Amino acid sequence: MANKNLGNKLLVHQIDEDTFSVTANNEIAMVHLRSKICSCREFDLDKIPCQHAMAALRHKFGDEYGKMIYEYSSPYYKVESYILAYADPIYPMPAEEFWNLPPKF
Repeated sequence: MANKNLGNKLLVHQIDEDTFSVTANNEIAMVHLRSKICSCREFDLDKIPCQHAMAALRHKFGDEYGKMIYEYSSPYYKVESYILAYADPIYPMPAEEFWNLPPKF
């Protein structure tokens, strides 16, 4: 995971239990782990920890932070969700000439 490696090079300051200030390339990002948000917006939008959130997780959980990534990611990224999404067969659409459409009114 690229964000995990990028997060290893950032400077982290813990503000409270779940809020962190993360400095990278002379820019400061604010991460709130409980709310799963970061001022860079990547964590908020992608629902997977950005490099700033990875650094905050590493700071908070130490060597165990790799296991915590999944707790701070959307359930849609978990293997179980992927399997359930494809549990039922998905049939291809027939060619348009074989479609049976209702008459237009």
